[in-house]
Amino acid sequence: MEVHHSHHLSHKKKWQEYILEFIMLFVAVSLGFFAENVREQQIEKHREISYLRNVHEDLVLDLTNIETVVKANSIRLLMLDSLHTELNSADSQLPTLYYFIRNLALRATFESSHIGFDQIKSAGGLRMIRSAKIISGIQE
Repeated sequence: MEVHHSHHLSHKKKWQEYILEFIMLFVAVSLGFFAENVREQQIEKHREISYLRNVHEDLVLDLTNIETVVKANSIRLLMLDSLHTELNSADSQLPTLYYFIRNLALRATFESSHIGFDQIKSAGGLRMIRSAKIISGIQE
C-alpha cells in the first residue's frame, strides 16, 4: 500500500489529514475482515452441502442393500419351507437335501454404509450442520 507523501519537506500535515488517513485505514481493514468472514461462511455452506450429499448417497445405498437382503432372505425362507416338506416326506433324496442346505448356508446380512458419516466425523463437519434435527437423524 502506497502512502502519499508531500513533495515538500517543510510541509506539515494538518490534523484533518491524520484523521482522514486513520478512517481510510480503519475502513479498509474492516472491509477486509468482513469479506473474509463472508467467504468463510460460503465455504462452510458448500462443505455442509457436500457432506449431506455423501450421507444421502449412503442412505440410498443402504436402502437398496436392505431391499436386496429382504428379497434374498425371502427366497431362503421359501427354501426352508421346501426343505421342511422334503425332510418330512418319505422319499427324500440326498442330492435335493444337499442343494437346500448349500443354498441356506449362504445367508444375506445387511451392513450399513458409514462412509459419509465417518467423513463428517473425521473432518469435524458436524459443527457445520446448523439443524440439530438433521444431526440427531444422522447419528441415529
